[in-house]
Amino acid sequence: MFLISYFIYIALILCGAVAKKSKLYSVIIFAFLLTLFGLNNHHLGYSNYFNMDFSNFYTAYLSSDGALSSRNMETGFRYIMYLSNSLGLSINSFRLVIGFFGFTLIINTIKRYSNYPNYVLSLYLIYPFINDVIQIRSFLAASIVIFSIRYLIENKKWNLFKYVLSIFIASSIHISSLFYLVLILVRFLKSKNIFVIVFTAFPTLVILAYTSFYPFLASKITNNEKVFLYLSRRTTWGLLLVFGILFMLYLVHYILNKECKRSLWNKDNSIINKVAKVKLDKIEFYDSMLKINTILLLIAPLLVYDFNFIRLYRNILPLNYIIYIDAIILNKASKHAYMYLTLIYVSLSILFMVFYGLHASEQIFPVFNDNILLRP
Repeated sequence: MFLISYFIYIALILCGAVAKKSKLYSVIIFAFLLTLFGLNNHHLGYSNYFNMDFSNFYTAYLSSDGALSSRNMETGFRYIMYLSNSLGLSINSFRLVIGFFGFTLIINTIKRYSNYPNYVLSLYLIYPFINDVIQIRSFLAASIVIFSIRYLIENKKWNLFKYVLSIFIASSIHISSLFYLVLILVRFLKSKNIFVIVFTAFPTLVILAYTSFYPFLASKITNNEKVFLYLSRRTTWGLLLVFGILFMLYLVHYILNKECKRSLWNKDNSIINKVAKVKLDKIEFYDSMLKINTILLLIAPLLVYDFNFIRLYRNILPLNYIIYIDAIILNKASKHAYMYLTLIYVSLSILFMVFYGLHASEQIFPVFNDNILLRP
């Protein structure tokens, strides 16, 4: 019975490229995202494979009945669980509410900057949707961060304040969101300056990861035990692989971002909109995303401690996918379209295999096999 979830998953990925603007597809994919996220019941332990994140969250949610959970979680998320329990919501009802809120923020942002939201969502299904189903706190915080990026890109009164406020709200759910405060530089520095600063500082920042500097800095910011747990570890041979993935993501974005800007100026206005302002808004979006991607290379030193910090780059991928799709659409009449299409799907296939395929019993099976609709 559970095979139907895999069939729908593959079909939605394939159809996204065809039904780029279909409202029906939008409804179907939203329902699919919400169903896999909200109705997952892996925590009940019916299967012979195991993912600890589901069980840990289930235990934390049960401990929030009548009091704030004593689990080592951020205060904001503990209050959300406590409120949900006070309202009498089951764990799946809670997941449905969180999923509805988070996916709404993500999809709303995608539609704000893309003319082809369904195509973008089809890439999101490949990666990192599975992570989002599993890591509920990270997903909720990431959805707030994605929504708040508009306050960086759009230079309006109070937008910078709204961005900082949004990041603090996200950090009350997942402390790692505080890292995104550094993206404020997007508003004040040009792409070239950011590029020079990041790549000049990069070697020093990596070297500092082999000292006590980052644990000391973290101690001045938070007393979260999980942060110190991450910073007490050391990655080994896998560091080269994760570094490679980080720079692969950046290189793919850099190539497609530059191509989008070049194509946009060279093509007829009708491809985006006949109003020049819309073209300028697109250029501004591309420029801002290039700055954001460059700044996020600063997570590299943190990868020396724990691979989990890759999520800081992973979280903004839905916004990168907007640019991926624009690169294809803007060049659909040229041979470059096939080259970019290949580049996109090869890079996403690598991400899928490394983070999901090699750990199917922990990542894929718990998400697609264990669901109330498929295994009551």
